[in-house]
Amino acid sequence: MAKSTLYNLDISTPTQITDELYTAVGAAEFILGDIKRGFFEVVIRTLPAGGGVLLVLDTDYTLESPDSYYGSKAGFAIYTGVKVINAAYQACDLYFTYKCIGTYTDVASILQLIVNAGINLMSLFRQAIINPDGAIAQRGTSGTMKFTAATTPANNDDTYLFDRINYLSDGNNITEPEQSTDAPEGSQFSMKYVVTTANKKFSPFCQIFENKNSVPFYGHSVSVSFQAKTTALKLIENLRCAVLSWDGAADTVTSDVVSAWNAEGANITPVANWTLENVPINIAIDTNWTKYSIENIDIDTAGMTNLALFIWVDDTDAAVGDELFIDQLQFNEGATVLDFCPRDIHTEKTLCKDYYRKSHDLNIAPGTVDTNGMVRLYISAVADADHIIYFPVDFERPMRTVPTVHAYGGAGTIDKVSMAAGEVNAIVGYIGQHGFYAGGANGATSTLRGVVFHYTADAEL
Repeated sequence: MAKSTLYNLDISTPTQITDELYTAVGAAEFILGDIKRGFFEVVIRTLPAGGGVLLVLDTDYTLESPDSYYGSKAGFAIYTGVKVINAAYQACDLYFTYKCIGTYTDVASILQLIVNAGINLMSLFRQAIINPDGAIAQRGTSGTMKFTAATTPANNDDTYLFDRINYLSDGNNITEPEQSTDAPEGSQFSMKYVVTTANKKFSPFCQIFENKNSVPFYGHSVSVSFQAKTTALKLIENLRCAVLSWDGAADTVTSDVVSAWNAEGANITPVANWTLENVPINIAIDTNWTKYSIENIDIDTAGMTNLALFIWVDDTDAAVGDELFIDQLQFNEGATVLDFCPRDIHTEKTLCKDYYRKSHDLNIAPGTVDTNGMVRLYISAVADADHIIYFPVDFERPMRTVPTVHAYGGAGTIDKVSMAAGEVNAIVGYIGQHGFYAGGANGATSTLRGVVFHYTADAEL
């Protein structure tokens, strides 16, 4: 019997189906489509397309196993089985037309859905990008951040600004990246870049995947998509997109993947150990949010230890004030790009914190004078004496690797902690993936003993 269709029960939308079944001599009861779903108004013939002999109910076949549950809802008899009782038709092909109480999907489509379901379960292959819409920017006032030459961090080449996204440009202060609420359907934020230095190339997106998230892609094809747009009278013309492989020591990458930006119309020259896995071409963008895809990129560089997704503006005639928006980055295994796959925001924040975290609230920039979330140890009414205080900080989950840690005193000064005497030099030690300690030395100036500080911990690639 041919298994040409699979069915989903839905009494409200019966579907007209044509099916072919192969019956054996002496066939007993069997089920249409070999899947137990209710049907009615069955017609059986010996040839397809309405040809051949029309079989007669109760003479050549009977309808079996009436479904009382769905029959009562529909108001007429619904069956789940057929029995061919005329031996003359028990050894030939029979062609059925009937109405199924539901929709159906071809088996080939079902098999692809099963594959996609497996990809969904393997979330790395379904969506490898972290922070794909720039919604998280812990290094600033996440949600409203704009990075300029005057902010910390500044909009310099080879600087992480949005979480997990390394900003690259042909010089410093080439654009001012910011979070924008001008976003395509399904996103709250996008990443906006406003040109501040004319006639220079820059990258609105470079994400380097750590070794353990890169090696599984070796020998596979990957596909990429993103949404982008520009602004009328402030036009950015062309983007290019590349997947790069690193064949140096695992997770010891050169984060500035560009050796030379080269002329307009020419691809970048990657720095040593980075290899272009595809041949990028110009992608012309316009003033409407549009999805662009690059599919079926083979990951085959021998000795690959890390991957990166790198998108850049190919124009060398961008004027001051020109605008670029980019959003909904998608990177998945396979020869075709899958639909953009956002995660819930709590998962996204957790993934970002594996690479960078801070004690300030998400919408407060590091170094801001703000007591919310400060680490504090305070003891009062003790004898006047010199003293040193260390206080442990335990991360709720381990970071990617041992991070670089900075403390901030109560006045927001980096590498300081606040004690009774005011801000003093921070002493930071025992730094590991799970935490660290920080403290300071205080002279005999008070009967108060305490230490207060904010911190950042950076483990980006």
